[in-house]
Amino acid sequence: ERERESTQWPCLTLFTCWAASGVPLATLATHNHKYFYYHHTHADMMTIFTPEELDLGTAAYAVTAYTVANLPSMLPR
Repeated sequence: ERERESTQWPCLTLFTCWAASGVPLATLATHNHKYFYYHHTHADMMTIFTPEELDLGTAAYAVTAYTVANLPSMLPR
């Protein structure tokens, strides 16, 4: 089993830990120029998004999950 020393285990975020473990990841890259106006502030709530924005993000992840689940073989690790 891999040693989890700080020099060998770059866990800056939960996602970097998963990536270092070989877990396939997906992220939604948007052109939301207001993202960092709210990120990690008291205003960081789902209510800042319009229903259309939430629908588009949900659809993007649904299509990704469906596609990956139906691949003929597992993603590489």
